[in-house]
Amino acid sequence: MAFPIRMISEYADCIEENIDTSEKVFEFEEWMNLVAILSKVDCYVKFNEPTNKPFIHLANVAYNWFFPIKKLYVQAVRDSGKFYAWGEKI
Repeated sequence: MAFPIRMISEYADCIEENIDTSEKVFEFEEWMNLVAILSKVDCYVKFNEPTNKPFIHLANVAYNWFFPIKKLYVQAVRDSGKFYAWGEKI
């Protein structure tokens, strides 16, 4: 299967922030339907609404999410460290 020469995604955005045990809100400029997350510390992540169920993201493990995401509510479990999120609108 061949892909076109242009990029597959129509828009991409990234978040690189320090997190700690207090909840922080990060927002992509547009709705993304493919999001990869990597954190240097264990953290909880909620998607789009502060009342949604938090998912645990273990340190140094990449997670891929395939549904519309605009906001991330992130809180470290114990320590502080770097949090990375890469979003693509496909």
